[in-house]
Amino acid sequence: MGCFAIVATANTQEPNSLDDPTNINYATVAEALEDLKNKVGVEVRSKRGWTIVSDTLDENYLSLWSFTPENHAAYPAVVKRTVYFKGSSLHLKLSAKCEADKISCDKMVAQFAKMHEKTVQKFAK
Repeated sequence: MGCFAIVATANTQEPNSLDDPTNINYATVAEALEDLKNKVGVEVRSKRGWTIVSDTLDENYLSLWSFTPENHAAYPAVVKRTVYFKGSSLHLKLSAKCEADKISCDKMVAQFAKMHEKTVQKFAK
């Protein structure tokens, strides 16, 4: 196994660059969910009320989309976690789109950022 660096980034700001496959390139959460459900090659499942979509964009990108359940304070919202290689570096990117109030959105993003950091630490070992 070769050496590689792990780079973690987070993006919750709009607008996203449409040519960056790690961004959430949808106008709304509902649009993202509808499109992904109809996309060939994705896996859609439910876990504790969350809709989870695994999407392999190509051999270089793997994205895991987590859509909030209707009873979640941040609903409607989606968090996209993307793993990809860029050169010899493994990148983990967290992006979010939330249409609820700012406090609920910030709390949800903070929870995912904490999980994101744990994942980065695990990969770094």
